[in-house]
Amino acid sequence: MPDGRYLGAISDGVKVRSQSYDAGHFSKEMFLEVRATPEQEAIFYAFIESQIGKPYDTWAILAYFYPSRDWQSFDAWYCSELLATGLAECGILPKEMAVKFSRVTVRDLLLLVSTRTEAGQ
Repeated sequence: MPDGRYLGAISDGVKVRSQSYDAGHFSKEMFLEVRATPEQEAIFYAFIESQIGKPYDTWAILAYFYPSRDWQSFDAWYCSELLATGLAECGILPKEMAVKFSRVTVRDLLLLVSTRTEAGQ
């Protein structure tokens, strides 16, 4: 978030969290700076903030085995899918992908945004 806090969807739902909420859980973190216009940033953050309070999408885990799920449903969120949908809402990623799929993993999100980052130049 612009104020330095994190927003994400984990087991207790979509919430704004302090930067240290996951301290000690990981040995590495990766941050990507995605190129966006000020208008895209405003749309992205407005969308993300509008999802606060939504539940965690436990069905996302089952999508590995049952590929009929709509990962862009606004009912509940899996962490990387919340971010991918926010990026699609502001026009950084396409809303419709060339191939239909039922989930977006963290690795998928990294690959999708890699062309829109400083590293992808």
